[in-house]
Amino acid sequence: MYFGFDNFIYIQLVMRLIFLLTFFVVIFTIIRRVRKFNKTMFGTERIPLNEAMEGFRDGLDDTDLSPKSVSSMTGLLLPRIIKDFPEFNYNEMKEAAKNVIFTYLQAIDERRSSILCDGTSDLKRSLADRITRNSGNYHKEHFKEIKLHKMEISKYEKSAGVCTITFQAALQCYHYITEEENEACVVKGSKDKLEQSKYEVDLIYIQDRDVVEGNLDEGAGLTCPKCGAPVKNLGVKRCEYCDTPIIEFNIKVWEFSRCEQVD
Repeated sequence: MYFGFDNFIYIQLVMRLIFLLTFFVVIFTIIRRVRKFNKTMFGTERIPLNEAMEGFRDGLDDTDLSPKSVSSMTGLLLPRIIKDFPEFNYNEMKEAAKNVIFTYLQAIDERRSSILCDGTSDLKRSLADRITRNSGNYHKEHFKEIKLHKMEISKYEKSAGVCTITFQAALQCYHYITEEENEACVVKGSKDKLEQSKYEVDLIYIQDRDVVEGNLDEGAGLTCPKCGAPVKNLGVKRCEYCDTPIIEFNIKVWEFSRCEQVD
């Protein structure tokens, strides 16, 4: 069958009309579904642009109220810790870790390192250095309205002479830095915007304070006071070679050695 030129033009017009009709049907369907969604969610089919932008900004502001997620390994690690240290009181140590975070940040805010009572000399030194560094830059760092959302054990590590339990906490506060002589001048952060952050606190157990602190950088281990055999595991009660009691010759110490923001 032969199709003339006029028939060819006619077929093209029909195809274009079908395409346009399909396009408008798709657009109409989308608009209808959007209006239905708006009516379901907002009670109206149309939302003015300014209201839409306000809703978008409110959504961004909501992120300021969402706590950071923490690595929750307490259920897995706590039984191992209790096995190594039956006397370990989880609730007591958790409260102590919370207190370290609060007093550490309060000490920075008030520029008084003496506020932090618990902790190793290294932790207290790092705190004093931070306060001094801020002052050297003619800045004052503020932590206001601190609220802790959640705290969990995130890590448990054992090495020669030292055992480390890491608590991870999600908290919020108003964190900002001002000029030292003019607190109305904010150089970093915001007085009006909550900051969601994550902190880690290390709790360490030292079997022999003098041995470990004197040789920690060299990776020195502890030895049996009788036969000199290395003490490979923390929490052991007797030497595995000569059966000499170990605990009687060690100083058991739980101390906080680190407090820092990780996110």
